[in-house]
Amino acid sequence: LYAESIFLLGESQGGCVSAITAPYVSEKIQSIVLVYPALCIPDDGFVLYPKRENVPDTVTFMGMRIGRAYYERFYDGFDIYKEIAGYQGDVLIIHGTEDGLVKPEYSAKASNVYDHCEFHLIFGAGHGFWKPEHRSQYHAYVIDFLTRQMRPKRIQAYLASLRSDPTAHTLRPDTKRAKNSPYVGSKNYGKRIAVFGGSLSVNP
Repeated sequence: LYAESIFLLGESQGGCVSAITAPYVSEKIQSIVLVYPALCIPDDGFVLYPKRENVPDTVTFMGMRIGRAYYERFYDGFDIYKEIAGYQGDVLIIHGTEDGLVKPEYSAKASNVYDHCEFHLIFGAGHGFWKPEHRSQYHAYVIDFLTRQMRPKRIQAYLASLRSDPTAHTLRPDTKRAKNSPYVGSKNYGKRIAVFGGSLSVNP
């Protein structure tokens, strides 16, 4: 185990939790990976319970029993984007364009909040990336990102040698599909994915 190469990776609600946690453990982690992060949870909470007094003591949410505290914090001026902005390290966000549970606009906005963010959209993918081609692309993006992030240098060199050998690295990014992705590349930090009127638009 290389303590200098610890990453946070979360999907959906786990992505939301990872994003909120990262600023508090930034000195202990290398970077974070957010996969269709459910940054919509506060907004969804307000839709369900417009006022604090509407929140029940317990509620069943997606098969899980959760308490009142799950929602209460949102009524105290909670801004999830301000919460996550405290993390200054490298971030990878992956989201599907057809996600009906967590709109990709939430991830697009997050990519504008972070200073060092790499953002991929997988076209046609819904929440969960259940289709094999979407999951394969997701895995490829993560492997590529982590490969570039890994330390120490001898591990970096070893992984680079794997990438140079087509027979040794079976989940390399699909370059043809990658060309169709609005991608804020690691060599182009500073570019942003903009959100206009609820649709996604990529800055040139």
